[in-house]
Amino acid sequence: MNPKTTLDVLLLAGLPSLGILHAAVPAPAFEAARPVWPEGRETERNLLVEFRAGFEKPAPGPVTLRLAGATLYRFFVNGQFGGHGPARAGHGFYRVDEWDITPKLRTGRNEVVIEVAGYNANSYYLLDQPSFLQAELVAGGKVIAATGRDGFTANIRHDRVQKVQRYSFQRPFSEVWRLPAQPAEPARCAIEMEKPLAPRRVPYPAFDVRRPVAHIAGGEVQKGDLHVNPWKDRSLTQVGPKLAGFSEAELATIPSLELQAVKTVSSRPAAGTMPFTLKANSYHTLDFGVNLSGFIGARITVRTRTRLFLTFDEILSGGDVDFERLGCVNIVLYELEPGAYSVESFEPYTLRYLKLIVLEGDCDISDCYLRELANPEADRARFIASDERLNRIFEAARQSFRQNATDLFMDCPSRERAGWLCDSFFTARVEADLCGDTRVEKNFPEVHQANAFIGNQLGFELLSRDGRGQQILDEAIGYWLYMADRTGTLWENDTPEASCNHGFASHAAHVLIRDVLGLHSVDTIGRSIQLRFSALKLDECRGSIPTPAGPIELEWNKAGGKFTYRLITPPGYKVGIENLTGLPLMKE
Repeated sequence: MNPKTTLDVLLLAGLPSLGILHAAVPAPAFEAARPVWPEGRETERNLLVEFRAGFEKPAPGPVTLRLAGATLYRFFVNGQFGGHGPARAGHGFYRVDEWDITPKLRTGRNEVVIEVAGYNANSYYLLDQPSFLQAELVAGGKVIAATGRDGFTANIRHDRVQKVQRYSFQRPFSEVWRLPAQPAEPARCAIEMEKPLAPRRVPYPAFDVRRPVAHIAGGEVQKGDLHVNPWKDRSLTQVGPKLAGFSEAELATIPSLELQAVKTVSSRPAAGTMPFTLKANSYHTLDFGVNLSGFIGARITVRTRTRLFLTFDEILSGGDVDFERLGCVNIVLYELEPGAYSVESFEPYTLRYLKLIVLEGDCDISDCYLRELANPEADRARFIASDERLNRIFEAARQSFRQNATDLFMDCPSRERAGWLCDSFFTARVEADLCGDTRVEKNFPEVHQANAFIGNQLGFELLSRDGRGQQILDEAIGYWLYMADRTGTLWENDTPEASCNHGFASHAAHVLIRDVLGLHSVDTIGRSIQLRFSALKLDECRGSIPTPAGPIELEWNKAGGKFTYRLITPPGYKVGIENLTGLPLMKE
């Protein structure tokens, strides 16, 4: 299908005017800020604009950054990463974020920098709407800086190259950076039309910093001739009236073509510590241990002009990173003059393996990391079985969920970052099990139909309805364990040709809680639980799920020819039990 204006493809937000969801959440409002953007450039594609506000630290008390914008923003406080947003909304509406920046303030002068990328490109991921920022800093009930009034200055940034290839057919632009940048261009901002605002409602993401667990290879590369029929994704060849972007002839550089002429010619075990040196025509591959989603960062010291390609993927293909495996431009390119740099990608990406390639230059890499973009509440449930294989599947399901449920239920956090209706049926069950609420589900009541492969998920539903617990256990191991062990996440298909981190696949967590642990159904409103204990080749299992009234904890074991269980619930729950084990049932 064609990516129409994105959230026509994705969703319609649960907004106050609908009067059906979140009725108690007040409509957000700004005290002083107005929506602004550099005059006459609100529909320009892939424009990066920086807004700065300097202020003296106010008297003791919280300082809040309130903002809404399009298309995406990230902000820094005194040079420290502060956050990324906004949460997505339906077409024509904009969610308001409020960040407490007090912990990042220092005595004396402080500075907040907000970087806003205005994409103006249709995709499955983000809305194609005119760019703007509406932001204010509030301390002690007083606005100390506001766009459209005073306190913020705006500059157009030139370090992120504007005319680049789309990242994929489903997502807007890839990233090429040239540092140090040309001097920023001071911008005169116009006040834009007032924007319909909506509350965020969903939790703010976790931004934990993760570092590689292993240095797996290093060696040399060689640049040759581009083969006659190179891979050219439709994000490169189909740009036109129906797919916004820049045509191939307009592009400043095309890393996806350049790297297809580069081959690995030698490989050896890599030294397992930082820093490491990369000279011309060399590479170094890192392993983060599991699939992760977020922003790729590095600290780099450049001695001679360097072109550093960060390439990545969820798996190794033939022992190497294949940046084009998923049909995406899995490349972030930095063109660096001599100096010291701390860099971090603007967009989130998904990877387990990161291959750093230098085609020209000489540099040291003293740090490399991924700043996660993940649901912060997915760790509230637990599942521990006597068969360790099931525990690995559960943790892989948890990882898949937390990366695919930040502000809506996505199919994958990589190629598309899109919401799909049938996928979200499964993911919503997992949100209730792992998080104890359904805030992400309720934020988006309407999404587009699914095109994903979900037959295996439905198969587990049929087996559960028929009470075939051992078959569920056997097929869960046969279907999911290989994925969990290879990437630490669960996949779109049963082979790695597509996404290896798919939202609906996190439904494995629900299957294990329901059909192995035995919490067959939980009604947190009617306060009832139905336990179903199946005849399983498993000695014991224990786990818990969160609810608004407190956790529900269940454990069981088989010993002495008896099936013994222990259940702890919040007050007022009624419990029904179905015993399919063939053993006498004993309550501890």
